Amino acid sequence: MDATSSILLWNTFVGETHKTSATLVFYGFYVLLFVIAIFTLYRRQTAGKTLLLAACWTLFLVGTVQTILCIMTMAVSFQIVSTLIGPLGLATEISGLLHLRSGLDSASEAIFVINVFLTDLLFIDYVAAI
Repeated sequence: MDATSSILLWNTFVGETHKTSATLVFYGFYVLLFVIAIFTLYRRQTAGKTLLLAACWTLFLVGTVQTILCIMTMAVSFQIVSTLIGPLGLATEISGLLHLRSGLDSASEAIFVINVFLTDLLFIDYVAAI
């Protein structure tokens, strides 16, 4: 692997580290908002309570999976960089890790689409109920 590819992979790792750090901070806020929403929904007796609880739990599950995928992507990026730096920087191992990282990126994008779809579906249901 040439120097340009190594620098590109290093920059990708640094970007993934920043992305994962921001994701974990926002996920902390998300957990807090989730707990408040669940607490509020359990206490109130409103129409559509079951639908809203199911939506909250589903969106929380999808957001958690997306956060886990982000952490896994950063871990794979770290493994790629450590393989490049280490004495046994085998091209086949790096190729396999790049393939794994590509799969994780695809899974993360699919989860994002599912999250947006569920959020829009909840919004459409809410607007239709008004």
